[in-house]
Amino acid sequence: MTSNWNGSQALEDDHHRTFFAEEADEVAELLTTGPENLEVIYILGMFGLGKTTLAKIAYNHPNVDYEYMIRAFVNVSQDYDGKEILLKILASFSQINEEVTNMGIRGLKKYIRKQLEGKKYMIALDDVWGLEDWDRLKDVFPNNNKRCRVMITTRHVEVAKYANPSNPEYVYTLYYLTLDESRELLRSRVFHKNHCPQKLQEFELEIVETCGGLPLAIEVMASIILNHPESIDWWKDVAKFVKHYIARDMSQTFEVVESMYNLLPNYLKPCFLYLGAFHEDLEIPVWKLVRLWISEGFIQQDGNSNLEDIAEKGKAAMENLFQHIHEYNFRSFLSGDPRLDHHRRLCFHNVNVLVYFQNNFR
Repeated sequence: MTSNWNGSQALEDDHHRTFFAEEADEVAELLTTGPENLEVIYILGMFGLGKTTLAKIAYNHPNVDYEYMIRAFVNVSQDYDGKEILLKILASFSQINEEVTNMGIRGLKKYIRKQLEGKKYMIALDDVWGLEDWDRLKDVFPNNNKRCRVMITTRHVEVAKYANPSNPEYVYTLYYLTLDESRELLRSRVFHKNHCPQKLQEFELEIVETCGGLPLAIEVMASIILNHPESIDWWKDVAKFVKHYIARDMSQTFEVVESMYNLLPNYLKPCFLYLGAFHEDLEIPVWKLVRLWISEGFIQQDGNSNLEDIAEKGKAAMENLFQHIHEYNFRSFLSGDPRLDHHRRLCFHNVNVLVYFQNNFR
């Protein structure tokens, strides 16, 4: 990871912390105060309201960090994989050996519960979709009477009511931003302060109104504007085409995704479709992906260049086109990283786009 990337990422994290500062303090208080028995805290909100971002900030809040020696942040998602989730929870506070990896789900549950018994812990489960997801996981978490907490993010109110029906105070609901709040967020991301030059305010208003109070949409618009933040023509173009960036229904989503796909060179299209072989939110080692591309015959020899170099160039081209794919210092694509996920989720609107591709572009 380059030093420039580190700096920009730190700045982005600071913006998120600043914008959600009050909300994060309130969620952190729910996590660190109250009764000694195990409680489930919910962050509830529609798509695009920043549930994952808020949960991450609360999870890393100084008071929460001080309170809990054992913590885990695990993405559940619609594509539920019980064993993978359990292993991620365990890996957050314990070493995993081959014997543990080979356990079945029932054995893993018992093992994790035993590891947590008598301890003070806080487990965050991000993007829980169904009641059955909580039913599958709740037996893992013992009530140690040490003020243990489970934090869940979900967009489904029935999920929030299900696990904690008698304690509505433990459901933290996110709402759409007001117009002033939308402007403040856009300005903070583009200009790093709550100020926009007079010459740009007409286009600023059009952009934030079209975003409809969704922080996720505003974040994406800000990332586009940042290419030319002082250019009137650029702001005008973004305001003109903002509706095309924000897919609000299924047909729009497919149009956006298909147009993005068609922009790829022909030799990269099968490489992109191949990502459908991996589960959602799975960490994909770059070296493995490159070798799989080569073994499938997607990468062809080009002069004196070796296949690995050509594959790396192809990967770089996809990174430039699809902003949701980045390479980190541990050389993995991490599609579930909430810091990057907003690009993918806004365009794809939680559609399994790879399945769509596979069904329509064979």
